Amino acid sequence: MSHSPKSILIVEDDGLMRASLARQFTEAGYAVTAAADGEEAVKALDHETPDVVLCDIILPKLDGIEVLEYAMAQWPEKHIPFIMLTTSDDIGTVARAMDKGALAYLLKSDNQIDVVVKVVETKLGLSPRATAEGAP
Repeated sequence: MSHSPKSILIVEDDGLMRASLARQFTEAGYAVTAAADGEEAVKALDHETPDVVLCDIILPKLDGIEVLEYAMAQWPEKHIPFIMLTTSDDIGTVARAMDKGALAYLLKSDNQIDVVVKVVETKLGLSPRATAEGAP
């Protein structure tokens, strides 16, 4: 029986970082959708429900916490896991994201791109390669 790959919405305004994350998650077996700002993220969420959202906190138009709040308000029953990315170690911002329902946060400076994929998989308790190949 074939399973579809896990899907991820990557919300990151830095084009190079967004492209690098998209490439790494694609290589890890994810179906990737990418957004460059909070408004694009909301539009993407209106069209499909990803298995996970990897979202920068500091974004143009709507910040990552506003995107998280929107998703939680629109679809509370879906329990979409959000993992927040930030360059800030401001504990108030991180606490606010966690209070709003984020599953985890990652400091960009502490994590290389391939490590981000592993952290997402660990937090979700899944392996997209195994799922895509139909393994348990």
